[in-house]
Amino acid sequence: MRVLTQEDIAPAVIGGTVLGGGGGGHVAAGLDFADAALAAGEIRMLTVDELPADTLVAICAGVGAPGAPDAELSNADFHTSTDYLNAELIKRGTRTVGAVATNENGAMGTVNGWLQAAMTGLPLLDCPCNGRAHPTGIMGALGLHRDPTYTSMAGFAGGPESEHSQGIVLGSLNTTSRAMRSLSVVSGGLIAVTRNPISVDFLAQQGAPGAITQAIAVGKAHASGGVDAVTRLLGGRVIGHGPVQNLTISQVSGFDVGSLHIDGVDLTFVNEYMSAIADNTEVAQFPDLIMTFDGITGDPVVSAHLSEGLDVVTVVVPRSSLLLSSTMHMPELMEPVAALLAGDEVNAG
Repeated sequence: MRVLTQEDIAPAVIGGTVLGGGGGGHVAAGLDFADAALAAGEIRMLTVDELPADTLVAICAGVGAPGAPDAELSNADFHTSTDYLNAELIKRGTRTVGAVATNENGAMGTVNGWLQAAMTGLPLLDCPCNGRAHPTGIMGALGLHRDPTYTSMAGFAGGPESEHSQGIVLGSLNTTSRAMRSLSVVSGGLIAVTRNPISVDFLAQQGAPGAITQAIAVGKAHASGGVDAVTRLLGGRVIGHGPVQNLTISQVSGFDVGSLHIDGVDLTFVNEYMSAIADNTEVAQFPDLIMTFDGITGDPVVSAHLSEGLDVVTVVVPRSSLLLSSTMHMPELMEPVAALLAGDEVNAG
């Protein structure tokens, strides 16, 4: 067991941002959320072998387009989403949630679940569904979409006061995942979600044990040695350094979708960077990690914060260096991403 402290916040958020690969939320929001979580109570982070294998784990996430101008979440939204899920479990006469975990790494992704853990006393598992960020909710669903008998439960809350929504959605995993994405759109762009309780054993098999610890290590490397230290730690390489050119970005079906050119390299993104192509040759493709850093400060820059002319360093890390969910090897999950990059509206979670 590890009790998280103020000294863990910056490394977790910055390391999570790097492992977010262009998505996973914004640094300022992650820092604020982690600060609020530690102010709310103690956060005990456990490994997967420190709880009974059948303990129910709820997955915590922020769903939506981080670049949406009206996106707004409060600390209460994260707790409310968990309350709705537990109320449904009680109604069904089953065990309630015994631990929480995040769906992915990212500036917000890595610290998702911290507030729930602090306010409820539940342990936080060092086992995200995925060790890097991913664009669709179903990518963080541990392959449950392949089980036609599985009933998905998703508590949600979020949005500014004029567009705020909260509640619970039940159904197939595909249905609830798409519903969360649609609800994020009508709620201003972003909602907090607590969903899909599964056993510790199942999460350990299909998820990414140790990925929060990896994010903290990446954040510490960045603090000590910037982009070079991160690149060495993850076995990556710099593929370009120069101004952002030909930047396009729009919100499509609840995602930030766009493309840009940096120093001879063309990048595409759907929240996260999807591909890096140089001289008509593919340099990296999701789930390889592609990440941009400010060329002057060395700070990681997510796709939603890019601007034309910004001096940027581009780094790629092979997928073999990452702690990945089993879903990253499921080709059907890339179909909606390909459609979005082609300019199509999709109904995808």
